[in-house]
Amino acid sequence: AYFRLSNRDVALTRGHTFKDAASLEQLRHVISLMPSSSAIEKRNRALLACTLLTGVRIKALITLKLKHMRADNLGINQDAE
Repeated sequence: AYFRLSNRDVALTRGHTFKDAASLEQLRHVISLMPSSSAIEKRNRALLACTLLTGVRIKALITLKLKHMRADNLGINQDAE
């Protein structure tokens, strides 16, 4: 009985379902169709492209600042502190 999982833990292990993710080509297509006439629309395109290229988590993307961008444009440096 000591090693038996609780009903809650058993339900958590069975509750995961995998969802299909968009392909790289589909994401490129979406970015190319996004409007880019205003500054906000350009920002939205840039955020989606940044997420695609870096794989950064959404919560990290929200707090991302220009100072986190590497000078050589090859990545992002963001501390988790």
